[in-house]
Amino acid sequence: MDTSETYIKMMGKAWPYLKDDAHSGNLMLFSRRLRMLYVLDGKVVLWRDKINTGNMDRAFPLLEQDQLQEMLGFDLEDLVKLFYEFAMCMWASYEDDEIYRRFDYGLCHHYANIEITSMEQLWLAFYMTEKRNKYWNGEDWVKKIDTPQN
Repeated sequence: MDTSETYIKMMGKAWPYLKDDAHSGNLMLFSRRLRMLYVLDGKVVLWRDKINTGNMDRAFPLLEQDQLQEMLGFDLEDLVKLFYEFAMCMWASYEDDEIYRRFDYGLCHHYANIEITSMEQLWLAFYMTEKRNKYWNGEDWVKKIDTPQN
C-alpha cells in the first residue's frame, strides 16, 4: 500500500472528485473500513484507531488498487484493455517512441514528465483520466487538453 507523500497529495486532491463515486451505487468500497488507511490532518491513520464523526470531514481514505478498479465500473475485458493502453502511454517517454505514437498522443504528452512510482498512483491517474478527464501535473489534477497528433 502506497503511503508516500506523493500518493497522499494525489489522493487528497482527487478526493473531492472521488467521494461521490465512492459512495454511489452498490460498491463494497468501505466494507473493510476498519482496516483502511486514512489521512487525517496530514497523518496516515487506521480508521478504527482515529476516525470518528467529529473528524471525518477532515479525513480521506488512501484507496487501494482494487477499490479504484471497482469504482471505474468497467467489465474485466474493457478494464484490462484500457488500463494496458494507459500504462503503455505512461512509460513511453519520447514522441518517436512506437508506443507513444500508437496510443493517445494528448495523454502521453501530459504524462511525459510525471513520475509515477506505485500501482496505486497509476490506478488513481487512470481513474482520474477516464472518469474526470483530468491528469496529474505533479501538483494538482487539471483538465486534460487534447493535443492533435502531428
